Amino acid sequence: MADKARLLQDALDPRLEPWIAVTEELPDVDIEVLIANNAWDEPVCVGFLDGHFWVRCIAPSVPLDGLDCVGEFNAHMLEPTHWMPVPEPPTESGVAK
Repeated sequence: MADKARLLQDALDPRLEPWIAVTEELPDVDIEVLIANNAWDEPVCVGFLDGHFWVRCIAPSVPLDGLDCVGEFNAHMLEPTHWMPVPEPPTESGVAK
């Protein structure tokens, strides 16, 4: 849970890439990104676009070859308003690569 909190905190860092409106651009298919919608109970989460639907990651992890997750389709279709690339994890100095 601490990793998730850190990931979300890092996503709010203004030095990172800005949020992208889904009306302007969509991420590549099957690439995990941060997705957001202020109407959700959890306004920011990790998810991906499977080509047709958005999928929320329910068990994100960061293996050596990049972010991976176990996804779930919610009972209702996810409709994020914005997305952004997942930020790099912090280094030992606390500063992202």
